[in-house]
Amino acid sequence: MSASLVPLVAIAALAGTDDRLPGLVVTSPVPDGFEGFGAIAADGRLAEVRSEVAVGALKLTPDHDAFAVRDALMAAGVLTRAVNPQTLTWCPPLVITDEQIDRVVDAVAAALG
Repeated sequence: MSASLVPLVAIAALAGTDDRLPGLVVTSPVPDGFEGFGAIAADGRLAEVRSEVAVGALKLTPDHDAFAVRDALMAAGVLTRAVNPQTLTWCPPLVITDEQIDRVVDAVAAALG
């Protein structure tokens, strides 16, 4: 099985047991626990926060470079991908803890200044 399919397969396996994943559709724009990104967006440091199933994206404001922010996050121990100069993506593991989510959100806030 392709490694890229593993997260999708894990979500499909949980769909029947987790009422937060009815029909594999995430009804909230941000996964549980990542609401802190909304606060960063509200203060103007993020242009958009979006999520679809197990993939999330942060669209940065024009004054931030996604590649520089990615480098700062990597230095802080947070793995992300810069897919273009304004967008970071992430695929959090299904077993991520609240403390790890807080670490990600705090690192993003620090990297954006």
